Amino acid sequence: AATSAAKIDNQLWVDEYIHGYKDTEVIKRETGENLFSYLAKKPLFPAFLQGLILLLITIWATSRRFGKPLTLTPPVVDNSEAYIQALGGVLQKAGRSEFILDVVGKEEQLKLQKALGLGEIPLDYNVLINAWIQQTGRPATELKQLLQQQTGKRRISDTNLLNWLEKWKEIRHHLPF
Repeated sequence: AATSAAKIDNQLWVDEYIHGYKDTEVIKRETGENLFSYLAKKPLFPAFLQGLILLLITIWATSRRFGKPLTLTPPVVDNSEAYIQALGGVLQKAGRSEFILDVVGKEEQLKLQKALGLGEIPLDYNVLINAWIQQTGRPATELKQLLQQQTGKRRISDTNLLNWLEKWKEIRHHLPF
């Protein structure tokens, strides 16, 4: 049939698009040509990929880092603080608040005496209270309650102990300097 059509001098049109033919511009638009797709088509990309994989396996196998190894500095251990925390934990578990009242109370009393200029030898509470009133102008009841609570050899709760320590902090805040 094609030969008879050619004899008649008619043009024969064939639709190649039905059979999957595409123009080069259409193919480029559909594939989205970029550097990676270009390299993927060339034998250079598989060689680069193999080299990268080989490098990663080598680094992983030797377990080495790039650069100098950094030395770790050991943490500074404060034995006094560790001892105090351990002793505090033991005393808390044993419920020995009277020991804490006695030791911390004596230390706070000595700090107060030094701040008031009364020396380092433990004084009678009345002398300390009178010096407190003269130098700060604060009422005697603030200090008297703390000193009486520290001399009472009875256990107190954790919250009362914390309140007692907070009152000592307030006392130190009202010192002349």
